[in-house]
Amino acid sequence: MKGNTPSRTVSNIYTFPIQKLGYDVTGFDIDEEAIGIARTYAREQGLEHIRFELGNAQQMSQLADESFDHVFSFQAFRYFSDLGAALREVHRVLRPGGVSVIDYPNRYSPFYSIYKRVKGHRYDFADYNYLSGADAEDHYRRAGFKEVSSELMLFSPPTTPTPLLPIMKGIDAVLESIPGVSSLAGFLMVRGEK
Repeated sequence: MKGNTPSRTVSNIYTFPIQKLGYDVTGFDIDEEAIGIARTYAREQGLEHIRFELGNAQQMSQLADESFDHVFSFQAFRYFSDLGAALREVHRVLRPGGVSVIDYPNRYSPFYSIYKRVKGHRYDFADYNYLSGADAEDHYRRAGFKEVSSELMLFSPPTTPTPLLPIMKGIDAVLESIPGVSSLAGFLMVRGEK
């Protein structure tokens, strides 16, 4: 923990802002230390309607069928060795009409297709998932999702200094709108309904 907030490496960096918007939220992570930090922070902040579960997203047996309206994940599904199993679990825990949104590295992004493969990833993950929009949508459909769509976004490297983020946001918007160039964006957001 840094100061009074959870580390940025904790997957719940997205969980707290969503809970503060008024949603009941469940954070799910395989890292026991990350879950402990998140639980402590929530308790210290007096946050209600938020809980954290320890487990593997490829087998979420402690979560009941059809228990969530929405499931989202950022920067996690790219590491799963069995992407199909994880997506089937997401589908299982969603209520009918529920929506899932998950991001993946774009297979055609120079950052991922060239730089990351030449330089190597800072972690050693044999099954790191680089997907195209068609591949990602196909995974979703095979898991049982309907109304599947994908969108490419962001050219800003993750190491962009904070003061430059407003400028990069404008550059991203321009590049994302140019046909052909947009196919080189860094991330792919995939959405599906149950």
